[in-house]
Order: sequence, then C-alpha cells, then structure tokens
Amino acid sequence: MKKDLEGRMPLADLLVFHQLSRSLASSADRDSILRTILEHMEQTVGAELWTLLLLDDATQQLYYAIAAGGKQDALRSLRVKLGEGVAGWVAEHGETLIVPEAAHDPRLESVAPARSSVVSSVIALPLRGRKGTRGVIEIYNPRADHLTDTSIAFLHILADHAAIAIENADDMERGQQVSLAFIDLDRFKLVNDAHGHLMGSELLAKVGQRLQELSRPQDVCFRYGGDEFVVLMPGITAHEALLLAQNQLRRLMNTPFRMKNGLQLSVSASVGLSTAPADGRDLHAIIGSADARMYRVKNDGRGKVLGS
Repeated sequence: MKKDLEGRMPLADLLVFHQLSRSLASSADRDSILRTILEHMEQTVGAELWTLLLLDDATQQLYYAIAAGGKQDALRSLRVKLGEGVAGWVAEHGETLIVPEAAHDPRLESVAPARSSVVSSVIALPLRGRKGTRGVIEIYNPRADHLTDTSIAFLHILADHAAIAIENADDMERGQQVSLAFIDLDRFKLVNDAHGHLMGSELLAKVGQRLQELSRPQDVCFRYGGDEFVVLMPGITAHEALLLAQNQLRRLMNTPFRMKNGLQLSVSASVGLSTAPADGRDLHAIIGSADARMYRVKNDGRGKVLGS
C-alpha cells in the first residue's frame, strides 16, 4: 500500500479496508473469520509464513488456530506459554513486536516455525478485544519492500477488527444474548446532491463518531456500507436494546454536525433491531432480521426504531 504525493490513501486501498470490515462483520463463524484474516494478511504483506494464535482461557496458553504455507497440521498440537518466544511475549505485554532481520533476538530461537525453517525476522501483533489480548498474529520473514508505514497501519487495523470479530463469534457460540441495530440514514442522497460527495463523506465520518459516543463501552459500532451503520450490543435483552436504540436515535437526530466549511447539518435515520438467539443464531440471520425491520420503518415514515 502506498500513499499519493499529498499523503492520501488511494481508492483501491480504501476499498480493501471497506471489504475487510464487511467480511469480518458479516460472519459469526470463527473458521470463516480466521480464513478472512489470513487472506488479507497474504494480500497485504509478502512473507514466507503467516500464523494466528489464540489464547486458551483454561490453560492460559496460545495455540496455532490457523497457518499458511501448509504449516497448520505441523503446528496444530503445539502450545506457547505466556512470555515464551515472540508470540508469548506479545500476548503477555499486549504490544506489537517487530524483530528485523539479523537482530539476533533470543525470542526467535523458541518460535515453532524455526524448528523446520530459518526464521530471520518477524512481525507479531496482539489481537486486543474488549476482554484483553485474545491472540497474536505472526508474520515470518516479511519482504522488506512490503513493510511500509501504511501496510503496518493496515495490519494493526486488521488485528483490531479480527479481535472484535472473534469475540463476537465466541459470544454467539456461547448463546449469550446479542442485539444488533441496523441504522440507515434517511434521504442521505440529498446531502450528496446538494453539497457534494466530499461533504457527504465528512458527514458520514462525523455520524460514525457520534454513534460510537452514544454507544456503551462494550458495544461495537461500525459503518456497514454506504450510509448504513451497525451497532452490536452484547449481553442485553430485546427490550433493553429497544430502549437503548431509541435513546441513541433521538440523541443522534438532535446532534448538530458542524462541517469544515462552517455549514451545520443534521441527520435522520431508520433503525431495525434484532436480538440473538430469538431472531437467529448467526450474524447473517440477525442482520437480515434487522435489515428487514429497517425497511419497514422506511416505508412507515422513517426516523424510528422497530424491534421484534
């Protein structure tokens, strides 16, 4: 990934970010999430091997959940203690570790892939979720020409999204109640038509930031696509989610958004609400239920929340 002369990210790279968010957000299956993470790692940084380790809560050890390059079977039974090697150090400290080539770092000697191949450099990033560090992404012998500031930043975004997606999948698997608000801004095309797409993009960013401010600390808020947003609310009943979403929508619609050019805008939105497991046991089902209810709101006057 490269930036242009003005320091902006090209459209192609922005589309990768968007695709990543949607891919991780649309799946509640851990295996699918892990495959998505691996695919994006391979596309972003050229390297000899990528692995992803997850923390076993019972043993407090890391295990290799997925690996590229045909190494998964060889690594499947191995365990890494907290503080041991590169992955153990990253999991224990919750910090990214970059060991450049020929650094002679003793932590490289104990990494599992070094037993079957030469490991000269590694990048390891923590998967930090709401409940702490849940795992580690390791990239072995990355190509130096792929290690730009933008690619490293993308890897951090990938790790953050992956941690959230994995935690959400775990919550769904345990049957914990999770509510989802599907938010579609009303008549947003009029903003683009009247003020241009740049101002439309600025307003979308401000709306996303405001939704995050109006959400609980444990909630996950992200832009789903276009002028659509999703808020995941774990550990909440359908009635509690309805009250929360109604309050969030009211405060959002009462928010004046001051743009860079001094213009002040406001937004309205239609919201569909669903709750697992009552409305489904996977993310596709609860997104579908919330999306259908959002469209019912659109057809019934807009600017409201509809739950089950």
